[in-house]
Amino acid sequence: MDKHFINGKWAASTSGETSAAIDPSTGKEYGRIAVGTIEDIDAAVKAARAAFENGPWGRLTAAERGRLLLKFAALIIEKKDELAAIESRDTGKPRTVARNDVDAAARYFEYYGGAADKVYGDTIPYLNNHFVAVVREAKGVTGHILPWNYPMQMFGRTLAPSLAAGNATVLKPAEAASASILRLAELATEAGLPDGAINVVTGAGGKIGTALAGHPGVDFISFTGSPEVGQIIQKTAADNGFVANFLCRTIYAMSGVGYRLMRGIEHGRFQGNAFPQKCHPVCRFLLCSLFSFVS
Repeated sequence: MDKHFINGKWAASTSGETSAAIDPSTGKEYGRIAVGTIEDIDAAVKAARAAFENGPWGRLTAAERGRLLLKFAALIIEKKDELAAIESRDTGKPRTVARNDVDAAARYFEYYGGAADKVYGDTIPYLNNHFVAVVREAKGVTGHILPWNYPMQMFGRTLAPSLAAGNATVLKPAEAASASILRLAELATEAGLPDGAINVVTGAGGKIGTALAGHPGVDFISFTGSPEVGQIIQKTAADNGFVANFLCRTIYAMSGVGYRLMRGIEHGRFQGNAFPQKCHPVCRFLLCSLFSFVS
């Protein structure tokens, strides 16, 4: 776990440094992760570019990519207990929630594995003696910056469609939760994905996340995180001349009775107390005839 995963192999950071992996439930260190550098990002992007342009990954047909993703999904389910234990320890969430996250990650690869050879183009009516067609092609190398609260789910949600389309990928997981991502990358290789299709560089987002978003060899960036960091990533991507896709967590403030009700409901749920950082509500509530309005 104290190395990056680049071009199908474990690679030590060029910095030679590691940082502590902390179990949030105990506050104790249980391992080390590599502290990535700009040079590590460069190596990962070059490996992805080579896999896409000249390697076996870029030469696969859509049907062949789909079969590999389905095989990967089956392997994720086979390793469910192991992956759930890693995710639970790394994020502090209950083991039952982590098991659900494994199912979700596998389902993404099942879905997009089946969809890989069903991405169709279009023909467009035009002038006589002319033929106009839309052909959908892979972007090339896609970068993925993942959050700490749902590493495995976001791995599946962002990576599966990119791989199904034929892109090669570079991931920067949250430095607080990298363990399951590294294990998934290793399992992808075991499932038969060629070297360079998935590359993982760990470390501080302020340094290597920005390096990934600004790398000239990256064609598309996917980011999930705070709006503040999203603005930085978006500007960096725009300066580099490519597209960025975002899912930013937003915190809405409530006041008065509504706030107290929300807090009461939240604390009435174990999952909300045990793992409060979520991009969607644990539960919903409906307020009827609670307020009077004077016109």
